[in-house]
Amino acid sequence: MKPATARLAVSILLLAAVAGCTDTSPETRAPGAPASATDAPLEPSIQATSAPSREAHTLVLSMTGTARLENVSYEVNGEAVEEKAAKLPWEKTFRIESGSWKLVVRHGSGDVRAVATVDGKLFTQGAGGGDGTGQLQLSGSID
Repeated sequence: MKPATARLAVSILLLAAVAGCTDTSPETRAPGAPASATDAPLEPSIQATSAPSREAHTLVLSMTGTARLENVSYEVNGEAVEEKAAKLPWEKTFRIESGSWKLVVRHGSGDVRAVATVDGKLFTQGAGGGDGTGQLQLSGSID
């Protein structure tokens, strides 16, 4: 529970407790004394709102370079995909509200550069290359 919501709940409970402890029945009021404000129905001064929904983000995974890709696998939104015939340049776009994601690339000779952006801003990047085979991995989490 958020602190502001907790304070509101405690305030409402305290107000209800104080209102319930006051006895304003005609038998206990002094003659001619006005009725308590608690005799009137309470109107809420703050409207309760539902929790805001999570905002969807745009995740873009892209790769460039000269390497021959042997295998590209990625997991986003709990869905794992493996591509064996991917070629550079390579790019995939996803909508993601929250959670983790991962990109793993196995490549042959040459160089490869991988970049991940979230909502158009650089999130992470990596590069690899050489005469043999290699593996490059990017991963992250969006709250």
